[in-house]
Amino acid sequence: MIRSARLLLVVVAAMLATGCLGSVDRAEFDEEVRRRGGGVSADWIDESLAAAAVELGVADPGDIEVLTMVIVGDARSVTVTARRGDRPDFVDSIAVQDTVVVSTAPVPDADELPLDEITTRLSDLPLDRIEQLSDVALEQFGPDAYVTRIAVGLTDGEPTITVSVGSPRQTGQVVLDADGEIVEVVR
Repeated sequence: MIRSARLLLVVVAAMLATGCLGSVDRAEFDEEVRRRGGGVSADWIDESLAAAAVELGVADPGDIEVLTMVIVGDARSVTVTARRGDRPDFVDSIAVQDTVVVSTAPVPDADELPLDEITTRLSDLPLDRIEQLSDVALEQFGPDAYVTRIAVGLTDGEPTITVSVGSPRQTGQVVLDADGEIVEVVR
């Protein structure tokens, strides 16, 4: 009995080491992520924004004043162009991948821009509902659609969230307002 239990443990260990038990082919995994919307998850986005806030000298990620923000689910990346908390007349571009800051670059001559007019606080956007907003966008393009990227910025002075969607047959965008309501669907 002990010998067969040891043999079973050796077989299970070998299967785990070689990936034969419970493993998923990378292509199948990526396809499943696409079927579920493209990898957009509030959890890693929140962690990425927290990392960006530290880099920008902002205590609360909701207080980040962004000019633009781009989220790419497949790459688990967030790029924020935002005002610095310690120097609001300075703007930096922060790239975060897998919740780790990978680059920081100052935006030249930002102090010459009308920053109060071209920035919005992240807390003024429904980013806590990003998964639901992605679902709303996906509904406009059918069951095989997936989110390719999400862009945040101002359009005519109003905060907007643009969800870019792809599918085997079409691509497009769904523009949402700060309340998460559809403003426009572009096919």
